[in-house]
Amino acid sequence: TREELDEKILELQPQVAGSESELRTIQSMFREELGYGHRGEGDEASIRVACASIQEALAERMEVPEEVEKAIEAVLGERLQGWIVQSAQEAETAIEQFKRQEWGKGSFIPLDIPREGQAGPVEEWDVLQHHQEVRGLALDFVQVPDDLRRVVDALLGNTVIVTSLPGALTIMDTHSWFRGNGPLLATLGGDLVSSSGVISGGFDGEAGGLLHRR
Repeated sequence: TREELDEKILELQPQVAGSESELRTIQSMFREELGYGHRGEGDEASIRVACASIQEALAERMEVPEEVEKAIEAVLGERLQGWIVQSAQEAETAIEQFKRQEWGKGSFIPLDIPREGQAGPVEEWDVLQHHQEVRGLALDFVQVPDDLRRVVDALLGNTVIVTSLPGALTIMDTHSWFRGNGPLLATLGGDLVSSSGVISGGFDGEAGGLLHRR
């Protein structure tokens, strides 16, 4: 009946309002992290406006399937917030401006720097590709514009996505890759196991990482 429908609408309104508020909070966090300033603030609050050489942050130009977001975020870390600039000279100029304005620190990704990305699959791929824990090469999950392909190749070229931390540890131990000669393994949950013997992981908050909040 109409009365029942009206009651249902009234019942759902607080939930909708709460979801909209949460979305605005997440969007505000994303804007601030990428240098836009808080929503509603003027251009003077935006590093992006004040520093003309900055194009976009790396995270803004990446497309990553939701299933592997945590893995890619774990590998790239703060580099996802790295601002793309055309040249090393522009990066230098931007850093000097950061110092003068006391904006803190920033990372910059010049496009004109020659990079040697991974020429093909990681050397261990023939061994790994049929393992039940392995989901694929990190590079195969990430889509970026052509001008960023070498950047991403250099950042993710030695990374393999696996399902779980126990599986990653088993793989590294089985092949004796903890001696510093193996790939970087990133799990779907965002844990990392490196051939240098460093194992990292944990909880990154309910809002998720930068790629998820985007």
